[in-house]
Amino acid sequence: MRRYEMGVSIDIPDNDVRFLNPPAQQQLKAHVNEYVDQLLAEASRIEADQRTVDGDPEISSSMIKDAAHLIRRGYQKHKKSGWHVTLDIAGSVSALFVGLIFDFERLKDPVMLVVFVIILAVALGLNIVTIMRD
Repeated sequence: MRRYEMGVSIDIPDNDVRFLNPPAQQQLKAHVNEYVDQLLAEASRIEADQRTVDGDPEISSSMIKDAAHLIRRGYQKHKKSGWHVTLDIAGSVSALFVGLIFDFERLKDPVMLVVFVIILAVALGLNIVTIMRD
C-alpha cells in the first residue's frame, strides 16, 4: 500500500498503482494534491456560507461531500434542450397575447371571453410546465 502524507494520509492499494512508472506516480500525486486543494477550498466556501457564529471554522463530512459533488458537476447550468426553449418562448408569447386581448368591453362578447379563457389556460399551463422543468 502506498501512502501519501498531506496532514491526512491517503491510502492507495499497491495493486492499483503497480503499473505506474515513477513519472506517472508523480503525476498522480500532483493531481491528487490539486484535487485536494480544490476540494478543501470549496468546502471552506461552503462552511463560510453556512457559519452563523464567530469562531473557528469547522468543516463537516457533509460539506466535503457537497464540495466533491460541486467540483465533479461544476457550477454551470445545463444547457436547455430545444423543446425547453420552445416551451419558454410559447409561454411568454401566450402570456403576451393574454395581456393584449384583455379588454373589459371586448370580453363582454361570449366568443371573445371563450378565446380569452383558452389563451389564458394555455399560457398558465405552458408557464407552469416551464417553471416545473427548471
